Amino acid sequence: MASNYASHWSRSRRVAALTATALILSLAPQLPRASADPTFTFEGGGFGHSVGMSQYGAFGMARDGYTWDEIVTHYYTDTAVAAADPLFTETPLWVGITQEKSYVEFTVRAIGPDPAPVVVTASDESTLTAAAGETIEITHLGAGRCRVTTPSGTLTGDCHFSLEWDGWEPSPTSALVLEGCSLPDWNAPGGTVFKPCTYARGTMHVRQDNNTDAVDLTLEIDLEDYVLGISESPYAWGSMGGMAALEAQAVAARSYAVHRSIDRGDPTARPWCWCQIYDTPIDQNYVGWGHGTQNWIDAVRNTEDMVATHPSEIYQGVPLPIEAFYSSSTFGHTEPSEYGFTTYVPYLRGVDDHWSLDPAVGNHSARWTTQFSGSALANRLPGLSSVTGLEVTACSESGAALEITFSGSGGPRTFTTRQLRGYLGLRSMQVTRPG
Repeated sequence: MASNYASHWSRSRRVAALTATALILSLAPQLPRASADPTFTFEGGGFGHSVGMSQYGAFGMARDGYTWDEIVTHYYTDTAVAAADPLFTETPLWVGITQEKSYVEFTVRAIGPDPAPVVVTASDESTLTAAAGETIEITHLGAGRCRVTTPSGTLTGDCHFSLEWDGWEPSPTSALVLEGCSLPDWNAPGGTVFKPCTYARGTMHVRQDNNTDAVDLTLEIDLEDYVLGISESPYAWGSMGGMAALEAQAVAARSYAVHRSIDRGDPTARPWCWCQIYDTPIDQNYVGWGHGTQNWIDAVRNTEDMVATHPSEIYQGVPLPIEAFYSSSTFGHTEPSEYGFTTYVPYLRGVDDHWSLDPAVGNHSARWTTQFSGSALANRLPGLSSVTGLEVTACSESGAALEITFSGSGGPRTFTTRQLRGYLGLRSMQVTRPG
């Protein structure tokens, strides 16, 4: 398998070089008639930022017989996999659930026999309780003061409360449902359904927002329990020959979370969220309790504490898990970090990802096409009042365009394809044929 891979890599390098040369030589500025609004077609491939692990590529590798550690070390250059140091695994994460809310309502939900009550504790140690089926209402009163109401009474004071139940036990019996909030469960049998935002593990904190008359909600949670709530790869892959891809996803999610928590430090120093990591794709899609299937639970358990490390990442003398970026797929090759983002990172190099193109993995974004009129481009691209042509002026080592220069009124102006992904809403930065 290693020799076959090396042969494919050599061929991929030659194809990438020829593709890059063809893009530079064959694409010239288009010169439409002055009376017409020209149409420009962008062809490309992949979905997401194209840096780090490709999820569809990981699925393809798993189907080809690669193990989770082989997948991880392929997409993250010169890395190793090992159990994380206890310095990281024994410290809870603070996950930002929502911010700047003037009113919050929770309902206590029973998820096991003899459900535990939720205890609300204020900063002065006074408490309220709520049993299964009961509600907890939190209202911001202004000037940094809040009122909390449950069937057991009312507390009024500074906006500093903690909601605790048996969320640190292996099998919690109660959960908090955040009213007015729902999250898509796109792994549900039969298709995506929206489920109430439900949190069964950890402790929920309510804190005063830093610059509004509102509160922020943060979930303090054990690292492994956090990874159980990640919804990033289709769990069904585990039943389709892709269990190693789910295990690689668990390792990447765990590594990313630890790295971000260390990088951002004490959550009290971030009073705009009181968090180290957000629950959205700003960081990772954390959906709480009730979404995971057995495939995902097994993937997390099978890789418990395992992270990816690189010699460049050290914290207090021990290996710090890498910032393991990942995206849905590429056009057949990932991009280095300085192209997909802005900074060189030694383990985020461009690597072969031909598995993303395998029809068997079902990647609907393997190839895509989108069109814009010249006037639509001018409306979206800063500094241009008309667009009459374009030219590829730099290519990535992957063979995709890296920079495109637009001509027209206000031009010429050059944009990276990373910028164009944002300005034009492209599925990825990997444009293979603009014109």
